[in-house]
Amino acid sequence: MNTFRKLTLCLLILGSCFSFAVASTEVAIVNSVVGKVEVQVNESWIQVKNGDILSSGSVISTGFKSSAVLYIGESLIEVRALTRLTIEGIKEQNQNYNTTMFLDAGSIKADIKKSENKRVGFKVRTSVATASVRGTSGEIYSDGTLICLSGKWAITPPEPKGYKPQ
Repeated sequence: MNTFRKLTLCLLILGSCFSFAVASTEVAIVNSVVGKVEVQVNESWIQVKNGDILSSGSVISTGFKSSAVLYIGESLIEVRALTRLTIEGIKEQNQNYNTTMFLDAGSIKADIKKSENKRVGFKVRTSVATASVRGTSGEIYSDGTLICLSGKWAITPPEPKGYKPQ
């Protein structure tokens, strides 16, 4: 019986650590996948599944007639067909949540939710422009096109070559 209690305690501790990692706002959680969606791990590409956890540095690629829905905190990002997206940073610091992505090809739809007592920042870089937002939604394309569905977006020229987000 004593061994059973120790085993149960270990499982409870491991479970709470896992749930903390999943609930963290410094990861993207894959909510749904349609078709061929892959993430680059080291030098190889691995099929993405519902519930997968993606962190900073993840490169996501979708195939023809494929898509994925990611959640970062309460915000939703739909990665559309024929898209290559790099999650450059997901950071929580001093009651601020900041997400930075690089859209190399294709398009995404973003619905960025405000969070109670926290500032939520979201920035998508492309080769021709940078779009940033706080608490709004819209569609962003790799050619710099932006369709604002609600709220306000800020569009700026692209960062200089060699720029590394902080």
